[in-house]
Amino acid sequence: AQSVTPGVSVIVSPFLWNLNTAQGNAQVTVRSGVVQVSVDFTSFTKVQPTIPVDGYPTLMYGYENWWPFYGGSQMASVLQLPMPLSSLPEFNSTLSYSVYQQAGEIDDFSYDIWLEYVNGSGLWITDSPEVVFPDIEIMIWLFHEESLAGNPWFVPFGEIMIPVVVNGTAENVPFYVYVLPRVGSASGWIGVYYLSAMNLTGTVTIPLSQLIKEATFYAQRVYTSLNTNNYYLAAIQVGMEFNDVGGTVIAGYKLWNWTLEVSG
Repeated sequence: AQSVTPGVSVIVSPFLWNLNTAQGNAQVTVRSGVVQVSVDFTSFTKVQPTIPVDGYPTLMYGYENWWPFYGGSQMASVLQLPMPLSSLPEFNSTLSYSVYQQAGEIDDFSYDIWLEYVNGSGLWITDSPEVVFPDIEIMIWLFHEESLAGNPWFVPFGEIMIPVVVNGTAENVPFYVYVLPRVGSASGWIGVYYLSAMNLTGTVTIPLSQLIKEATFYAQRVYTSLNTNNYYLAAIQVGMEFNDVGGTVIAGYKLWNWTLEVSG
């Protein structure tokens, strides 16, 4: 999907990563600068039944050498990813979106951000085909029906206030922070989660680079030996995690603006 900025694009995928079998479809369309996602399934069965997520129809800016993208988008010169966190400029991210849900659940409408660990070499390893420990996945849930409160696998770090602009109004919005020490398996990567205390829709601006950098310090509070200088920002995704109820889900979202605004 081409952006309004010349030479910049995003990659789009329905990303039905937990689909085993189902009746129906997921559609992702891009027309006149608007991304429309519609999910309509019955008889949905999962590859991993214990995980309450069916898929994550998403847009990706940056570079991922793993499924489903296996490559990079076209990027602006001021934010060429992968980029060391130590070199990352300050930038805000603005999303203008709406969500709908008639059946099933919207787990979250969120950012999904990937930090790759370079093992002290200081060099980006371009052929890494997967994410493994101690890589970090950062999720920022702006809208969510799922809660992590009381989940024994997640380490809670309490509430923080984040300066957000919602539909033109600046306000401090509380977010709850959690760390999942290993995602998926004993060899899995680290998950850092920011969950908004209120569901946000419309036009929402957040200090994205600030949250990315601060996430490494939450990970370091669980794994004290981590060197936070050894991370690269690889990719930024935006999308909706959804889940069926009894095999049925009808949900989706519309995204009519995504702006990354770099300071300086």
